[in-house]
This record gives sequence, structure tokens and C-alpha cells, in this order.
Amino acid sequence: MTQAWTTHAGNELPIIDHVGHNCQRDAIALAKHANNCGASGISIIAPSYFPMNTAQDIIDWCAPIAAAAGDLPFYYYDLPQLSGITIPAYDVISRAAEQIPTFAGMKYSGTDPAGLQHCVALGDYDIFWGSDENLLVGLSLGANAAVGSTYNVALPHYKKLLDAFLAGDIDTARKLQALALNMVDLMIPFEVIPSLKAVQQTTGYQLGASRLPFRSLSQEDTENLIKALEPLQIITS
Repeated sequence: MTQAWTTHAGNELPIIDHVGHNCQRDAIALAKHANNCGASGISIIAPSYFPMNTAQDIIDWCAPIAAAAGDLPFYYYDLPQLSGITIPAYDVISRAAEQIPTFAGMKYSGTDPAGLQHCVALGDYDIFWGSDENLLVGLSLGANAAVGSTYNVALPHYKKLLDAFLAGDIDTARKLQALALNMVDLMIPFEVIPSLKAVQQTTGYQLGASRLPFRSLSQEDTENLIKALEPLQIITS
């Protein structure tokens, strides 16, 4: 998959390869592979099966993986609500900056705005905000980039939101954010990931069936969801 993405992306699209794994040895192998494929960076989420009890535990896990990718920028992925790891992201950043030479930033998907502010204050790093439905919150608190699922189907809409924010037109940005939230709210009853797969077809891409534990939407649910989203005029082909 990494080889395919880096080959087709060429020099036009930077590819950050997520190489996280519950087995460190496998993550190291994936990091080496990302470097060999010409990826632009790597990212990992800390393993979730056995607990990570301190920020230093996470650094000790990440450092050999980052080193295996050579000079590629390394990003830590903080997602406490799914990983179960509640060690403050800013504690990880402060140590990573000292102990991982290629550390470049992180994806912050936590739900604590104060935690994001602490991360932003630690230095000039890439802080990717991970909540699509709260993009404006992340931008206002200093996040300088974003990674999110619904950008796959509504990127021009979010670009308008970003442009409005950068231009100081907060009222427009809020209205655009409200529409994005409405989109996510409509997807939640069907689960967001299967919904995205179903809706993606309207943009010209067929992504196939969902994999367990997610289940694909029925044809009826797909049609109903697409019909419900149409008035928002947010999905763009």
C-alpha cells in the first residue's frame, strides 16, 4: 500500500506513512519500508494492548522506530479515546523533542482543548488537529494543520473554512463549521467510517466494502444518507 501511494503521488503529494503496530519489531520494519519507498514522513500511535504508563515509556517505544526511518520526519499520533493511553500529549512532545532527532510534530485527537494549547506552546512543531467537526476550535487554539476522515468527501468545504479563518472572517468560518458538524451528525447513526465509504461514491471513487468491525451500509441506508446530505451542499466531486 505504501509503495503504491508513494509511486502514484510522485513529488506532488507528500505521503506520511502510519507505521504503528502492537509489535515494535514490525513497526521498525514498516518504518524502514516507508523510507525505502520515498515517503515524506512516518507516524505511529502507541501500542494499546499492553499499557504505556509514562511519557518516557512512549518515547522508548517510538525512538527505535523513528530511527529506522532514517531522516524522515517523525510524528506521534495521540488518540486517547481509542488507544486508552491518557498520558498527556505535551509530556510526550517535550521528551520527543529532546530524545528523537527527527521529531516533527504530532496529530492531536484528544478532547482536551487545554492539552492542545500546552502542545502548541512547546515549540514550532506541526500540530495536526484530528477533529473534523471541531476544526475551527483547533485552528483558533494554534493547530497549524489537520488530518481527518471527512476531508475525503468535503475538502473544498473545509478549505473555504480555513480560508475564512485565515482572513479573519470568523462568522463565515463558524457557519461553514456548523455545516460540517451537521454532516457528521447525519453520519453518526450509521457510523462515520462506513458512511464515508458509502458517500465517497458520489465523488467518483468506489472504495469497496467496509472491513470488520465496521459493516457496510445497505443500499437503502446509503441512498437515505446521500439524500439527507444533499441539502448541505457540502459533498464535492
